[in-house]
Amino acid sequence: MTAAASKNSPRLGGGAFFHGHVTLSSVAHPRAPEGLEQAGKRLWRTVTGELELAAHEAELLRQACATADLIAAASAVLAGDDMVTEGSTGQPVGHPMIAVVADQRRLLAMLLRAVTAPEADAELLDPGPSAWRRRGAA
Repeated sequence: MTAAASKNSPRLGGGAFFHGHVTLSSVAHPRAPEGLEQAGKRLWRTVTGELELAAHEAELLRQACATADLIAAASAVLAGDDMVTEGSTGQPVGHPMIAVVADQRRLLAMLLRAVTAPEADAELLDPGPSAWRRRGAA
């Protein structure tokens, strides 16, 4: 079962395998990976509570959870500091953690899209004739 399919999906059944992919469906709520902090654990629980994940999706989710922890840590630094600091020549510049948070939020969005994108799984499993034509046409 892919991440796009709900655990309650009647058409896919509740087996531990789907199209040869190992899923986390055999565990009601898989334990969060070691090393995650509060934000990462919360994201893990939220996603695994709603979706059954193949092994590759679980790895993407682990990376997303670590990214969520990094966002939380950088945000905590920002909360304790001024948003504007002094640059090398005395000019006002934005706090460097602003860019870190923005970059990590973009990464988190990309990782979560990869975990939940059903069309990506479908194309990987069966690219179909149209995909072959596009490659050959170039």
